[in-house]
Amino acid sequence: MEDMKKKRALDSDSMSIVPVTLSNNNTSSALITTPIDVPKRRRRLTSAVWNDFEKIKKDGVDVALCKYCNKELSGSSSSGTTHLNNHLKRCSRNFNPESRQWIGVTSKLKRGDGGSVSSSSHRNFKYDEKRSRLELARMIIYHEYPFSIVEHVGFRRFVHSLCPSFNMISRDVIREDCMVLYENEKKRIYDMLERLPCRLSLTLDVWLSCHSTGFICLTVHYLDEKWILRKRILSFMIAEECQTGEIFANFLMKQITDWNVHHKLFSLTLDNECVNDVANVEIKNRLCQSKLLLSDGQFFHVQCAAYVINSIVQSVLEKSQKVIGNIREMIEFANLTQHQPLSDSIVQEFELMRQKGPHLDQPTNWNTTYNMIQASLEYKDVFIRFHSCVPEFTAMLSEEQWTEAATVCNCLKIFYDVTLLLSSTDHPTANLFFEEFCEIQLQLVEWLNAEDELVRSIASMMKEKFDKYWDKCNTTLAVASVLDPRYKMKLVECYYPQIYGDTSEHHIKQVVDTFKNLYEEYVARPIPISSDNSNIISNSSMANVEGSENLENTVNGSLTNDANSVGGKDKLRRFDRFLQENTQSQHLKTDVDEFLDEGVFPRDKDKSFSVWEWWRANAAKYPLLSKMARDVLAISISTATSDSAFSFGNRVIDAYRSSLSPDIIQALMCMQDWLRDEMGGSISSVIDSVCPPVMDMSCSPEQPAFEFT
Repeated sequence: MEDMKKKRALDSDSMSIVPVTLSNNNTSSALITTPIDVPKRRRRLTSAVWNDFEKIKKDGVDVALCKYCNKELSGSSSSGTTHLNNHLKRCSRNFNPESRQWIGVTSKLKRGDGGSVSSSSHRNFKYDEKRSRLELARMIIYHEYPFSIVEHVGFRRFVHSLCPSFNMISRDVIREDCMVLYENEKKRIYDMLERLPCRLSLTLDVWLSCHSTGFICLTVHYLDEKWILRKRILSFMIAEECQTGEIFANFLMKQITDWNVHHKLFSLTLDNECVNDVANVEIKNRLCQSKLLLSDGQFFHVQCAAYVINSIVQSVLEKSQKVIGNIREMIEFANLTQHQPLSDSIVQEFELMRQKGPHLDQPTNWNTTYNMIQASLEYKDVFIRFHSCVPEFTAMLSEEQWTEAATVCNCLKIFYDVTLLLSSTDHPTANLFFEEFCEIQLQLVEWLNAEDELVRSIASMMKEKFDKYWDKCNTTLAVASVLDPRYKMKLVECYYPQIYGDTSEHHIKQVVDTFKNLYEEYVARPIPISSDNSNIISNSSMANVEGSENLENTVNGSLTNDANSVGGKDKLRRFDRFLQENTQSQHLKTDVDEFLDEGVFPRDKDKSFSVWEWWRANAAKYPLLSKMARDVLAISISTATSDSAFSFGNRVIDAYRSSLSPDIIQALMCMQDWLRDEMGGSISSVIDSVCPPVMDMSCSPEQPAFEFT
């Protein structure tokens, strides 16, 4: 009986009875019970919330440590988990709660190292067919897959192996899904552009289908709330009937007003085609008559720098077409000569040239032609020795042709370097190119005075085309350079005396006056958030007058109504408005003078200097000047992308998309551009894009009706 009482007492104290057998030679074996401490088994954490918290002991108390912000909360079992779930909803460093299980997968996808998903991700993953439908549509758009991929046997088997319960849809349904996805994203971007507190710059590019049908790609450039330069394709429309400048202007104005961005336009970048030039003037006149442009539209027309450079280069290559043709023949013959008897002294050099030397160019991409000429000049001696060993080698250049090739290569180098800068970034800003174009201007003047007749003739042809660009855009580039804290007015004061000579003071003063006048307009004319887009397309003078009156009402809006209201609470509101305008104007003008008088930012101090980060950090010091910098520096000086900056021809839509209807082509081209920008951001944006919140789509698998919020 006493043993039973002891057993109960030991069990109540979390002790266990362990039988121990003791043997002795003198005594018989006996069973002795010895109390041994055994720790209590820890309860398993079954709630999914513990995937986001770590349970630790601190001063003898259970604490739940947040894995995202390291905040300590009560981890006691008596406290429950409600407070932990509430913290996850408010945690600023936590990703989308619906997307947390995808963090590991998405980071692996972004790094490209593959890998398996952790067991916790498998345990917490919740399959949602609506989300899978959405991601299937995104995949097809992003990777340019045909809609028929959903009907391919191999793709269906692959999807079934991943999720047998997924109901595969038809090509017609996935096409409708893509269209609904585009329409909803279009509305979101429309609302976002309307809320932006800055002006917008547009670029226009021309594409061709495989059937030679022309498409107009209209792209908007702006800075988001984090001062990051962004671009979005607004429309990708077929333009078969835009044969005159006026019709083209009406077409473009319709796109601009449909997106409701006409009231906050700053610049429009076009190439120098005759129809485009006429359309640009027509659009500029309409917007100026409605008082929608700053500085009477002085900054509105920006000519595409890549187009001008390519036009200059093309004329030079055409002038030296015979020499370039001979170089191609020379390389072709050398590459095809596999079994010619060569002396031992040239075999090694010839093989090295064949591997690392000049290669045939692609005539539509002039950078390859430049590289071909440059490499041929480097291996000139090898070609000469090869010619002496192979009598059949009749494509050898004469000494005069070698000289002409060297001259052409030297003249193209400065344009090659500038275009390389254009193609080295997705968003080349205007402040980067003022110095480059000043150097081109000075180099052309130097070549015009050269002794070589060939150099003078090439330079004369170049300068005639370059001067047209310089006359239109040098002031815009100069103002952008002034807004770069590393240059300010110093770069203008350095180059203009060399370019303009005795009249340089006049041109320097013109840049200063343009800079200050533009700033004064920012003081007097705030950027409207919304605007009525009626009567903008009309050519009648009455429509323009009405548009002007509507603009003034929009700009002055609430202040005018409040000041004139009889029952207003503040009877001195009119005086407050007067005092604010006059005091603010004087103060900000002083800020402009202070900015120009301050020393330049040292260029060697920070090699990773970002002009956007500098203005973002100094926005409080220069409130309106930073807004002006935000608009001017966002001007796109080129319509070409990084992969087409060296191209002579238009960009071409692939054969598959060319076979689709125009509205489908526009949806796919625009949506792909939006997805590329979205998925090219931070890891959090990739996670949100890969796995957005679950959306309510009350439809059968064969109904293409996404319900986005």
